[in-house]
Amino acid sequence: MYDIQLLRITALDKRVPVTAGAMAAVIATLDVVSKESQLLLLLSVPIALIWFVRATVNHARSSEDVLRRIEEIEMAVNSLLGGQVIYFQSRHPSRGQKVGGRTGQESVAAVLATSLLVLAAAGYRMHAARLLPPGLEFTYMVVLGVVGVIVLGAGIRLSRYRYEPSLNLDCKLG
Repeated sequence: MYDIQLLRITALDKRVPVTAGAMAAVIATLDVVSKESQLLLLLSVPIALIWFVRATVNHARSSEDVLRRIEEIEMAVNSLLGGQVIYFQSRHPSRGQKVGGRTGQESVAAVLATSLLVLAAAGYRMHAARLLPPGLEFTYMVVLGVVGVIVLGAGIRLSRYRYEPSLNLDCKLG
């Protein structure tokens, strides 16, 4: 179980700098590509950000599931042994307060902030480069706003997530 948790934490820790760096590189290099390529890149930003946020939130949610399962196992083992033998997750200070633990919460917050900044940068670049006629530019800005709401909604939904145990852990010796 701890290996699965390590996989989730590693995925969360790597996701933010790698993807944020890639997005920043796309925005930063727009000046050196053709207008058509700039338009294509800026149109792909909202879709890429939705994927980035959803994948990160999914890792945090899965991390929460693993943490709660480890907690259940600790409590079952302690019950079988009649005392507090193992108790790391079952007594952890952030237990039940931060979905996905502190790493999950910090990673998701960083992804949300990065996504909103990239959306703002994409909107600015689209406007500054005058890649679309005014009516279509307004539509693009609306799309960016909708994606911003989707991104924030994913963070809000994650904060309300609660692990639902799927198995009964009532164990009996004998």
